[in-house]
Amino acid sequence: MNIWRKFINKYAEQHRRAKMLTIWLRLINVCILAIPAHSLFSTAALLYFIAPYRKFVKRLLRMEEESNTRMNMVSSVNL
Repeated sequence: MNIWRKFINKYAEQHRRAKMLTIWLRLINVCILAIPAHSLFSTAALLYFIAPYRKFVKRLLRMEEESNTRMNMVSSVNL
């Protein structure tokens, strides 16, 4: 019986942690929505908390660097 009690207590603790994490994530989302969209903090919060948006911005920055080097190579060949 003691083994089952340990298992149930462990499951209950994991459930409590997951529930607290969900509450914190909802609170963070509400806080982000309360920030004016034109503020610098809003953009920083989007980049920090929302992974797909962060990945999208990183890809955009990489593409810009690649296109600049290609343009430099083409212009140097034409000269």
